Parts: sequence; structure tokens; C-alpha cells
Amino acid sequence: MPTKVNSKKSSSRATINLPNLSKKDKNEVSKYIKKLSLKNIFICVLLLVLGFGVGAGAYYAISRNDSFELIGQKKLTFSLSDTYKDEGVKIIEFNKDISNTAYIETNLKQNSEGEFYAEDIGTYYIKYMTDSIKFGKIFSISKIRLITFVEESESGE
Repeated sequence: MPTKVNSKKSSSRATINLPNLSKKDKNEVSKYIKKLSLKNIFICVLLLVLGFGVGAGAYYAISRNDSFELIGQKKLTFSLSDTYKDEGVKIIEFNKDISNTAYIETNLKQNSEGEFYAEDIGTYYIKYMTDSIKFGKIFSISKIRLITFVEESESGE
């Protein structure tokens, strides 16, 4: 058979149970604990800010020389009968040369020697990208080289 249990009303406010202290002393202890809590919050916030500062400083120190640069000119012009041997890019990430991780996207054709050529006059591109952490995944940086192929008489040769 179920029994009925009477419950007492409880307060959500914490109380300090110090039996041997006077009411005045209990109030002083309460005030001290409240001040201590504010100090702890301040210390935690201060340490958090310092942690962000140290982290940002460390990131700057190890990545200040990072770069993603085209080797050679950004814009080139060739006659339609010429081929172009690409110079590539230089990628430095966290003081390490990762140029070999670069890959390209292009609308040019490429012969068996790795040289680029075009069958029609016009402007073409070679887009360089990488899957590295900084330049590929975080910032998604790419570099583009424009190559214009013109008729023989227009190239100045």
C-alpha cells in the first residue's frame, strides 16, 4: 500500500552551517567567501585571457615567415606555336617548405614533357592550390597565373 511522504520546503540558497560561531562571525565568513568567489572568477578570466595571448603569440612565432607565392610572373604572353614550362609555386607553412603538395587546375593542354600549350588564341589560366592546414583548409588560398596565347605576328617576334 502506498504511503504519503511529507516533504519540507527547501531553499535554493546555500547556507553556511558553522555551529560554534556567532551570527556576526558567520556574516563575516559569508562575506569573505563571496569576495573569494569574485577573486576566483577574476583569476580564471585573467588566466583565460593570458592563455589566448600566449597561444596567439606562439602562432605568430611559428607562422610569421609563411608564404604562398608564384615563382615567375603572374601574366605571360606567348605565340600560339610556343609551349610554356611552368615554374610552379613556393609554399612555406610553419617554417617548412611544402611546395611539393601543390596541385594545379588549368584549361591549357599539356604535352608529354609537362609543357603547357594552347591550340587557339586566348587567355588561359593555371590555378595553384594545396590541401595543407593553413593555406588549404583554414584559409583556402590559391594563386592564379594568366597565360595569353596570340598569333605569331602579335607576339612581337
